Amino acid sequence: MNNTILSMKYQEVRNTDFVNTANKLSEDEIRYIITSWGGYWKHSGNPEEPHPLLTSGGHGGEFFDLSFVAQFPIPVAILAKQMAFKLIGSVKESDWVVGPSYGANPFVYRLGAALGCKHAVTEKMPDNSQSWTRFLIRDSERVLMTEDVTTTGASVLKTKAGIIAGNAGTVEFFPLIAAFVNRSGKEEIDGHRIIALLRVDKPKQWKPEECELCRLGSKVIPKFKSYLASQSLPVN
Repeated sequence: MNNTILSMKYQEVRNTDFVNTANKLSEDEIRYIITSWGGYWKHSGNPEEPHPLLTSGGHGGEFFDLSFVAQFPIPVAILAKQMAFKLIGSVKESDWVVGPSYGANPFVYRLGAALGCKHAVTEKMPDNSQSWTRFLIRDSERVLMTEDVTTTGASVLKTKAGIIAGNAGTVEFFPLIAAFVNRSGKEEIDGHRIIALLRVDKPKQWKPEECELCRLGSKVIPKFKSYLASQSLPVN
């Protein structure tokens, strides 16, 4: 099955059951599945197609957002199954899969289900910290920190701090972070090795006065995520 994914049309990928495959997928195949569900966009070269104004003020030619994928149960289940392949044998039924609110929620649930262990998310507070108040982690239980996308590592560190603060005893963490996508450029964070399905390099971008897409005639627009949300799922 693996050899056919990259030759399939996006619509075919969306209509194919990869959830129950026993095959481990490559990073290229993971990227292709994410793209087919709208999680990765790259400018086509068509001047009629706009491109994003980044928060830095630069212009971008690529846009990556796993929240588009998280809307659909099938691709989340596929990615969780693939992550579970990397962790089976390490995580016990009594252990926890925990991630930060809100982006990681569906991935934490599906990964916990795939591993057959407990799962929960910390709660985002007004000061942007992450709080742990609903459950107790026992001394015999371990915590696997999980993120949908690791960019700076700040969210996972806030999650760790919230879990420690919310439990009276000493919490044991796995020396791992299960990051579905790693955009950080790092191999580890705070002593936790990052296990990722996909590593993403920094997207191509330009200073406004040097933007190749503007020279092409493409219009730059702010709030590019809203633009993508208004579009249909990709076709090829």
